[in-house]
Amino acid sequence: MNCYRTVALCFVIARFMRNFALMKRFSISIGSLLCATSLLVGGCNDVHNKMQYTVTCHIDRELAIDTLTMLVLESDYHQLRSCGTVVRMTNGFSSFEGQIDEPRLALLRWNHQRAPFYFVLEAGNTTIHIRPTEWNISGSPQCRTYQAFLNKRQAIIDARQRNNYQYLALMHDSTLTADDEAQLLNRDEQLRDSLQSLLLKQMCNNDVVATIVKQRFVNELDSVHLQRLNQCDQ
Repeated sequence: MNCYRTVALCFVIARFMRNFALMKRFSISIGSLLCATSLLVGGCNDVHNKMQYTVTCHIDRELAIDTLTMLVLESDYHQLRSCGTVVRMTNGFSSFEGQIDEPRLALLRWNHQRAPFYFVLEAGNTTIHIRPTEWNISGSPQCRTYQAFLNKRQAIIDARQRNNYQYLALMHDSTLTADDEAQLLNRDEQLRDSLQSLLLKQMCNNDVVATIVKQRFVNELDSVHLQRLNQCDQ
């Protein structure tokens, strides 16, 4: 129902209430009628708070994705709502359009995939590139924040892997000295702490990105940082 029809309905209800009051010899002021009908008209003002969004997805053909569905999490009800499904995508290209009143956690699901693809749905244009080994989000401010977090996280993970490979290589060549071992183990501990601090900092932010990071990575926190996260949530 659009706003004009809603306003018309409000006046009909107001007139009915006034006639009913006259028949029953009740005293209802015009102010009371306007107050009652304003509850119905109020919903029209929400339309002006809605902002247009466009999500464009480019998916590598190697993934052989035929069906793509976008969902958003309704914060008031904590339930997922479908924003549409694209079937038989053309050359790995799909697009979703709609309106939104505030940034929300959004998901992409394709084919029979279990693990969804998380991102922040905001007003404006968001572009998502999904490839077999990597993906990238650009466009909205919080999406860029989320992408920056993922880049930092991956950089730390890669550094830990390189450190571990070096440790294993020295062990394999029997050239691992006590000093080397202590240095490499200390380096791994520093990187692990950096990763924990990065996760905790992002999860303690009161925004949609924090919600996504908690959803995906909370199991990576150790007991100490998990306790600190609980303190942030209190």
